[in-house]
Amino acid sequence: MVYECHVDSNPVQGMLYTATLSERDGGALVVGLDPSAQSIEEVDANCQELYPKANKLLLFDARRNPHYVRPMTEGHARVAVAMNFYTDESPESARPADLSRHLFGRE
Repeated sequence: MVYECHVDSNPVQGMLYTATLSERDGGALVVGLDPSAQSIEEVDANCQELYPKANKLLLFDARRNPHYVRPMTEGHARVAVAMNFYTDESPESARPADLSRHLFGRE
């Protein structure tokens, strides 16, 4: 699955990795350090690349950091468990209604 460059409605995004990948494997989570970045090119201009490491949990503010996943190279797989955490100040009801359809092709 490919995730385009985006920000989320949830204040805390968790990524639990089940496999370790290197730079040659692809699949890095690219997190923009400029909150105003809106495209892959803008994110890439000031970012941090995070390569999956098995059994590691990554947490970040998904509202403030635009992010995307780099494509995998042939013959490699990226398995991650994405977790969305909401708060009273940023409830799940604030999640865009069409997000599941956009990401997964279903409501």
